[in-house]
Amino acid sequence: MDTGERLEALERDFGQITAQLLAINVALQNMANTPAPMPTSSAPMSETTGADESRGTSSKLKPAPPSDFDGDRTKGRAFLNSCELYIRLSPNRFPDEASKVYWAFTYMKTNRAYAFTNRALRHEGIFKQPRFPNWAAFRTEFVKEFFPRNESQHAITSLEGTSYFQGKRSVDEYIDKFKDLIDLSGYTDGLTIVVKFRRGLNPEIQNYIAQMMEGRPEDDDFEGWYSAASRCEENRAANAAFHSSSRPPPSTRFQTVQGFIPKPPPSQVVAPSASTSSPTSRLPAPMDVDATKRGGVGTLICYRCGKTGHLRKDCPRGFDVRFMTEDERVDWVQQLLTSADLKEVEVREVEDGEEEKAKEDFASSNE
Repeated sequence: MDTGERLEALERDFGQITAQLLAINVALQNMANTPAPMPTSSAPMSETTGADESRGTSSKLKPAPPSDFDGDRTKGRAFLNSCELYIRLSPNRFPDEASKVYWAFTYMKTNRAYAFTNRALRHEGIFKQPRFPNWAAFRTEFVKEFFPRNESQHAITSLEGTSYFQGKRSVDEYIDKFKDLIDLSGYTDGLTIVVKFRRGLNPEIQNYIAQMMEGRPEDDDFEGWYSAASRCEENRAANAAFHSSSRPPPSTRFQTVQGFIPKPPPSQVVAPSASTSSPTSRLPAPMDVDATKRGGVGTLICYRCGKTGHLRKDCPRGFDVRFMTEDERVDWVQQLLTSADLKEVEVREVEDGEEEKAKEDFASSNE
């Protein structure tokens, strides 16, 4: 480690120690300034009330301290608001303006926040005076360093586009987001705010409010438009719930009694068409066969073609490839191949016999 790195490490450690000492000093001062205990119940009510008013009611409150801050710009506003709320609710814990700044430093321990604190303490060590003489100076610099940049411009750009539109969000969610954009943009004209709000609102709700015969808010009354939009969404939800609960029950002709599902009578059993391509689709379902038997019909049903009057083994379509099963087709192809091989062997034997006879005739003629 070279000399520069050692010096930087010593400065960092010095800054941390200084912040801790300042925090301890603030705690000791708070303990020294702790108000006297409350008077007993025997004291007159007027005297007790006067003592409380003279000390201030802030001593009764126990506000939550802010969370540690690491310098994230998206969390800067929340941290500063937490600090200012704590200071306002507990003013007697800070004897002067500098103690408020040092107290805020104790929660800025990591990343960019620590670098900000370290620079302030180094400035104080070099120039022998605080970097921020009061809370207002600290707040101004904190906003520049840790607040999102160009918030106002971004808000105005969003309001000029369509990204802030309600869409699938609820009206309350849309209003909350819209209020934030208006606050950041700096718009104060009521007519402009209402126009922006109506553009992004759900068209059905916007049309309903605009066509109200009574109670319609003015075109520059944005608070009235907020309230009317919320009421309109509540009414729509209540109306939808009413209609869903008042729907008629389903038709009883599709209901079953004690789990019994009615079956069609035997006269309605229709044999499958012979034009279908799948053999299995032409076979009658067991339920249909049972229904036929229960009806007293002794007609035979073919499981190959689906027609009546014969069995599968006697079906005249047994030699039609379109009505064969997969196994029957394989057997039939094997038979065709075997027959073709036999014919080829017979042809070869005939050709060989003719060739031998031709040789014999040629030899006899030469003699």
